[in-house]
Amino acid sequence: MDEIDEVAAAVDTVATALETDAAVAHAEVGGFVRDRTEVILTHETTRSTHSFLDTGVWCRVLADGASGYRQTTRLDGESLEQLAETTVRSARQLGQERPEQYDPETAHRATHGGWAANPLSSIDPEDIAGRLADARDDACDDVTLDRARLEYTGEHLTSMLATTTDSLLTTTLDRAKADLSLSLGDATVRRRVGSTDGSTIDRVPELFEGAIDDAARLDAHDASSVESSRRTIVLGPSAAGQLVAAIVESFEADVALSGLTPFELGDRIAPPSISIADGIEAGSWAARAFDAEGRPTTPVQLVDDGIARNYLHSVSSASILDGPVAGSLVPSIGFETAPRIHARHLDVAAGDRTLEELLADADAYVERFRGPWKREGLLRKLRSGWAPPGVNYTPQLAEQIDDEEIERWRGQRSLPIAEGYRIDDGEFVGRLEDVTYEFTFDDLPSIDGIGASTETISGVAEKHKSQLPYAVSAPAIRLSGRLD
Repeated sequence: MDEIDEVAAAVDTVATALETDAAVAHAEVGGFVRDRTEVILTHETTRSTHSFLDTGVWCRVLADGASGYRQTTRLDGESLEQLAETTVRSARQLGQERPEQYDPETAHRATHGGWAANPLSSIDPEDIAGRLADARDDACDDVTLDRARLEYTGEHLTSMLATTTDSLLTTTLDRAKADLSLSLGDATVRRRVGSTDGSTIDRVPELFEGAIDDAARLDAHDASSVESSRRTIVLGPSAAGQLVAAIVESFEADVALSGLTPFELGDRIAPPSISIADGIEAGSWAARAFDAEGRPTTPVQLVDDGIARNYLHSVSSASILDGPVAGSLVPSIGFETAPRIHARHLDVAAGDRTLEELLADADAYVERFRGPWKREGLLRKLRSGWAPPGVNYTPQLAEQIDDEEIERWRGQRSLPIAEGYRIDDGEFVGRLEDVTYEFTFDDLPSIDGIGASTETISGVAEKHKSQLPYAVSAPAIRLSGRLD
């Protein structure tokens, strides 16, 4: 029996155990086989090359109105029996006040072969390392870096999903990413590319070249700060994408049910020129054919003409809020932790402005943020701490937060600027250091310019300890906001 057959048998064993458990109203059981390669380079050498294959089974159950989640990499009968028992027990002991919902009628049976022409597992790891090293050496031929580190991870993932409502799915995914950090003089930049179409290795030369050019531009400017005040800010496509990813957290249905979303559907939250959709772009780092509930992944229009139109849903939240079920319960990378409602690939509609036009009367330009963080307190802990894999327990946790704290901080983000410039008469005149953009949803109506072209960023977001892939394609935007 090969690994795929062994995992398929294990999925069937767990699914059968859960189907015969009277306490279980519904369950999803998944299995995976991962053939993974990891390569780490520095600016001088190839530090390590590793490849390994692992297998596992996970399950998410609905018992006594609450959800539980567990995963195991041990596929013997005793371990699989224990997996089913402990997952059911964890749900029943939760003491959830409002029961989760599920769909007892819809079933899907399908196979999806992924978007890569050839599986990543067919490429020899030493060949991968050699191609990455060649890209580094070619890019650094005319420049001496103070430091560089490239981490490449690629995996050929075969996964299967069975549910107690008779869905049966098999999918293949070739997901790879390359994370680059390099220093040149006083400047350090970080870049990332990721895909599920096998193109990541081919994009590494461009990754190095772009990072070196950006680091040289940063290093050519003296450090500069700004007085705390509202400014006209241009966010480059990458920074705009990071901001949109932070904004769309408020469109997750469990966030809305917890009272943490600063708007209601139908509210105008931005100018009519703003349109944001969450979809699945073939080959995107965040692309999947089906979500953790076995639902096909389909687009959702979140903002149209500046108006909030839809939330992102699981089956349970959609039944409460009467929203679209579009495959938005995203599996955590590696399946170690529970799936969560999250954006997949966000697309922001482009405008008609050139970067020069956007910069003409701006005070600052932001290339990239370090990453958003939330205010201290229970509101931050709610997002970063553990929560069950359903939507109706989070509102119970939110009840512990003082209403005044929720009202004061919901929707706000602190975005430290990693790469940015002070602008004078449309020109870069200083490198921003120790400056943070304090974003609130009240800034969105001030958007008065949108770039004509988009760029795509990708990353991994954390939600309740789960690691979730996401991507954003966005143009540059100009708006008013507070810099501190």
